[in-house]
Amino acid sequence: MSRRANGEYSQRPHLYAFRGILFCGYCQRRMQGNWNNKQPYSRCLFPREYALVNQLDHPKVVYLREAEIISEVDGWLAEVFRPESLERTIAAMAEQARDPGEAARVDLRKRLAQCDRKINRYRAALDAGGDPVEVSGWINEAKGERARLEGELRAVPAVRQVTEKEIGGMLEHAGDLVEMINAADGQDKADLYAQLGLTLTYYPEKQYVEARIEPEPPHVRAVCVRGGT
Repeated sequence: MSRRANGEYSQRPHLYAFRGILFCGYCQRRMQGNWNNKQPYSRCLFPREYALVNQLDHPKVVYLREAEIISEVDGWLAEVFRPESLERTIAAMAEQARDPGEAARVDLRKRLAQCDRKINRYRAALDAGGDPVEVSGWINEAKGERARLEGELRAVPAVRQVTEKEIGGMLEHAGDLVEMINAADGQDKADLYAQLGLTLTYYPEKQYVEARIEPEPPHVRAVCVRGGT
């Protein structure tokens, strides 16, 4: 069971519903599960020195309680994928997917440029007397991220238009998944979110969460439908 008899979640990492799909709007990193006051939270820890080097106005800790948005997220999914809305949803996703390969390439090139800027700033921090061990770790992390992005860029398929028929095929069972999500919790809910291709980005300064659906197969990877809660 995912819940105790009294209805409280068990304190185990696999019960975080947003595990792996919730990102911090300040730094775009995945937020980590955290248990607090017998409730699941997501948090982003960001050392002050790292924020300064990256020129980010990032709080030391960003918290988001799952209970604050989970019903809103599930409600949005139910609305987007209900039978009478599905045709409109598919049309919106097709409109955003006119050139999915190029959109992915542009995004990856921007992220590669960001990595290059990070590496240059880290090297400047090292030259200015920063801690060699700590700064070297930042440089290695940025280089690893850059190598990963280069691999993704090489793997982007040739540009082709995605049809509404293809998207409809991808979303054939989306309604069933959404129905299962509404009845699930913990591990099952997290797995179903992942199957649906859901990602969330939390913008604390706006008290806003952006939800995106990005189907997984390469020919529709960049297709998305957005919603805010």
